[in-house]
Amino acid sequence: MRLSPSAKREGLRRTQSGKYSVIGVIASSGRWKSTAVNERLQRSSSGPTAVKRVLGVGNCSFDHGNIERLIATNFDAEVVPASLQDEALEMLRAAAFDLVLVNRRFAYDAASSGVELIGQIKADPRLADTPVMLLSNYPEAQQAAVDAGAEPGFGKAELDRPETVEKLARFLDTRALN
Repeated sequence: MRLSPSAKREGLRRTQSGKYSVIGVIASSGRWKSTAVNERLQRSSSGPTAVKRVLGVGNCSFDHGNIERLIATNFDAEVVPASLQDEALEMLRAAAFDLVLVNRRFAYDAASSGVELIGQIKADPRLADTPVMLLSNYPEAQQAAVDAGAEPGFGKAELDRPETVEKLARFLDTRALN
C-alpha cells in the first residue's frame, strides 16, 4: 500500500476501498509499531492532575494543532486526536470525554460526514449524553449538526474569536473565565 506523506505522518494507510485505516507509527528501529486506541487513551490521560478531555475528530495535523493551541491557551484540557469515524466511536466507547469536536469533512476520509458521526453518537445510548460540536464555517452544516443533537459549534475561521472560547467554556473549565 502507498502512503501519502501526510497520511504517513498521521500513522494511516489507504485501503483498497480508498479509505484510510490506522496502522501505527514507525519505531526507531524502522519497524511498524502498533498504536492501539488503548495506548493513545492511556498516554493522553497520564499526568499529575485530572484535566478535561476533548476528542478532536477528522482534522489534519495543522488544524488539530490550531485547535489544541486554542484549548490549551484557554482551558485546563487536552485534545486527543481521532482521524477516522470508527476510531472515534471506539475511543468514545473506551473512555469518557468532556467534549467531542467533529470536523464537517474528515481530512483522511472525505466521504465521511461529521454530521453523520454526530447522529451515530447521539443514537448510541452509551454516548448520547456526550456533548458534541461541529467544526464548520457553513451555517447550514451547523444547523444540520444541531438538528442531529449537537451543541452549536464553530468554524475554523472563528478559532481566534472570544465567542468560540465562550462556547467551549460551557463544557471546559477555563482559566480566562475563572
